[in-house]
Amino acid sequence: MYIQITTVCNMHCAHCGFSCEHNGEYMSRKVWMTALRLYHGDTLVMGGGEPTLHPDFDRMLKEVVATYEWNYHWLKSKPSIVTNGTHKQRSLYLLQLTLESKIDAYLSYDQYHNMNMVDDEVFVKYETNNRLWGYKERQPSSIVKSGRGRNIEGTLYECLCPTNVISPNGDVRLCGCDDSPIIGTIFKHKDISHEYDMFKCIRDYKRMGA
Repeated sequence: MYIQITTVCNMHCAHCGFSCEHNGEYMSRKVWMTALRLYHGDTLVMGGGEPTLHPDFDRMLKEVVATYEWNYHWLKSKPSIVTNGTHKQRSLYLLQLTLESKIDAYLSYDQYHNMNMVDDEVFVKYETNNRLWGYKERQPSSIVKSGRGRNIEGTLYECLCPTNVISPNGDVRLCGCDDSPIIGTIFKHKDISHEYDMFKCIRDYKRMGA
């Protein structure tokens, strides 16, 4: 489950699958608390945009960590967060929580990010702890080669996030593909787990001839 807490971002990366901008929206407290209650066995990604830009990020982070600590014995994995590293204090704190095995945080880094906006200490510490996303594992970026981004030509075959995506306004999409259908809202939705078990993502479903 991907909870997109904001579509606001202070970078403008060519490969951004969500096409996030400086102007965007923030998830409300009501939507967030309702979405968090669905964290019951599935993986959870707290994403954006740049999640650390959410004005209520610190409280939201405490709540997602507390939810994991209370239920870690039957949750499949720790909550994940990917940051662009531009908020130094929050980025270093996310890494600290990762080293304490409370979350899985990564620094999103590749040739399409403006790393001049990231403090060297942040980069070095994430690199030292093997927490760079899109750098060693995806060089050159498979995301860009798949044509997923807004300014990149390609085949558009790679799913942005092959699990249910909850938008800031509470819409629930089948997956992260830009043509993924809305299967409900956070307040009134279908059986999400059943929907997802049917196929990996909407593009896989279409390729199967459905």
